[in-house]
Amino acid sequence: MVRLHIKRFAAALLLLTGCGSGSPAPSNAASSGNSNGDDSAGSSGSTSPSSGDDRDATTSPDDSSDAASSGGGVAPDASSSHGDAGSSDASTGPRPSAGCSGTSSAASATLNLTFGGVARTYDLHLPSGSPQGPRPLVVNLHPYTGTSGGQAQLTGMNTLADSEGFLIAYPQGLGSPTDWNAGACCSAASEGDRDDVGFLDAVIDDVAAKSCVDLARVYAIGFSNGGMMTYRLACQDSARFAATASVSGSATVPLDTCEPTHPMPLLHVHGTADPLVPYDGGAGGLPISGRPTPVFPSVADEIATFRMRDSCPSASTVYFNQSDAHCDHWGPCKDGSEVIQCTIAGGGHSWPGGAGAFSETSALDTTQQIWTFLKRHSLP
Repeated sequence: MVRLHIKRFAAALLLLTGCGSGSPAPSNAASSGNSNGDDSAGSSGSTSPSSGDDRDATTSPDDSSDAASSGGGVAPDASSSHGDAGSSDASTGPRPSAGCSGTSSAASATLNLTFGGVARTYDLHLPSGSPQGPRPLVVNLHPYTGTSGGQAQLTGMNTLADSEGFLIAYPQGLGSPTDWNAGACCSAASEGDRDDVGFLDAVIDDVAAKSCVDLARVYAIGFSNGGMMTYRLACQDSARFAATASVSGSATVPLDTCEPTHPMPLLHVHGTADPLVPYDGGAGGLPISGRPTPVFPSVADEIATFRMRDSCPSASTVYFNQSDAHCDHWGPCKDGSEVIQCTIAGGGHSWPGGAGAFSETSALDTTQQIWTFLKRHSLP
């Protein structure tokens, strides 16, 4: 099984690096100019939740009136809910960005941004139609060797954004291979002081200046090295993010230094047979460029850290249980936060339920479950 996943990784690595280290726009965005198309090719098997029913083979914490779902889910306490995509937590209300004060100048496109004297890019996807009022923003981060366009295809999230009315920014990493300075991973370029945290803050600010964003509902998600970067953001830039999700990622900043400024909701998805970022921790098998292979903590240790930081209950409930996928839920935690660990039995280094390179068939629709989780939360 491990040899199979390593072979798959090598093939996918060749595919990704063959596309170059630049930032190709998703199919809905030209490299310059504006477009309102849709690159939903990566949404295979994904269904869009409605505000009335978010459940897909599980029972959502948004609705405690149901007991167990057909997938074996048990509804956590409804007090963990922080609202849906159209309305933020009533205790805080929306925080309109500067872009809400006039006519939006943004459109789905690849946008240029200079940060730290370096020209950088990100792909912006605006939901179809004309949503009114401040909208949530998801910052969606690609893996080591990856691209912003590849992440849009892998996650298939644009289709869901169109139906749910949220914005997505797909920032592009730097380097050759491309990566994020997530801490101990991944390329030699990240051993310096490249400020990717500051760059991602600048992306949020740029989107918020051009579009109407609810700054209380900004979220960070990512795959592999992108998932590692979401851990860094959760630990070191938590004031900007209402919730985070990591898929096949790991904390590559020391967990004992992780001090979010508010209880940070976290969802972590990981396969037990991941040969590159091991589920149980260890060196793994990433072909790191120019530096030693990092030693990753176990998923259990990462989850335990956030359960402690969020003052979660000691006992978990079953959130999702179908075929290869089992999710445990801890909550409600302090200030309505929650922690969810989704384990894919026999799963490799992948985005379960995604499309293209690094996708893997699974009972878990990772993209849908991440959004169902994220939209319950807003900044306190």
